[in-house]
Amino acid sequence: MPEAREASPSVHDSLRHVTELLRKHEVVESLVHRSPGPRQDLVETLVHRMHLVELQKQLDTLHPADYDFQAPLGSLGRWLRRSFDCFPRHQGYLKPDPGRVAAYRSRLRERARGASLCVGISWTSANKDFGQDKSTGLADWQGLLRTPGCSFVNLQYGDTAAERAAAEKLAGVRIEHLADLDLYMDLDGLAALCAACDLVITVSNVTVHVAGAVGCPAWLVLPRFNGRLWYWFLDRTDSPWYPSVRIFDQLPGGWRETLDAMAGELAALASRR
Repeated sequence: MPEAREASPSVHDSLRHVTELLRKHEVVESLVHRSPGPRQDLVETLVHRMHLVELQKQLDTLHPADYDFQAPLGSLGRWLRRSFDCFPRHQGYLKPDPGRVAAYRSRLRERARGASLCVGISWTSANKDFGQDKSTGLADWQGLLRTPGCSFVNLQYGDTAAERAAAEKLAGVRIEHLADLDLYMDLDGLAALCAACDLVITVSNVTVHVAGAVGCPAWLVLPRFNGRLWYWFLDRTDSPWYPSVRIFDQLPGGWRETLDAMAGELAALASRR
């Protein structure tokens, strides 16, 4: 996956800002005539649905005297999210293809070997500026990968074959990998696979934003200091952007200690299934 993908505001920022734009739906509908369009990928479908391209064309035709105020997209939160109480509780605002979700879920169940919980995992950020600070090594996950009652599926983009093979040998488990799904190029597929899992566990990268946007349960592990981005805030175990995301802060002992502690909670969750 090119490093620019994760750093680009078209992925992370657009997924966050779209919740603010949804509140402007009535304005969009009043300005733009509805018309059917071809099915596009996940983000493009949402853009078409909200008629944002058509809206921009309409706004471009307005003279400055026609409106009282203007604000950049990234500044809307100042007016629409003045406090944490202003964030809506939602169950996901992007909807993956239900056919693909069902197909992936069926495949994962066939490979689950009796496990009660299917867990998708992603452990690396490709951000060129601070990705290393918020990435883990898959070897640090060995305690969590041994959690009884769980099967695991790879959600990590990029060539992970060697790292997965080493981790599987170390932990004595299998990490399922869908070779026919490009986790980098196919955001539709990534969203559908996240939705097919019972739980997603990930570092701060594209995967958590997609999981949160579709509303699937996700556990996010964050660094204590460097690499912790502003929108996860401090001293929170939840995310106002994504109600389905639970935050786990890195413990003083490092990633392995943190993931081992999470393994205990994962085991408890699996036992209740």
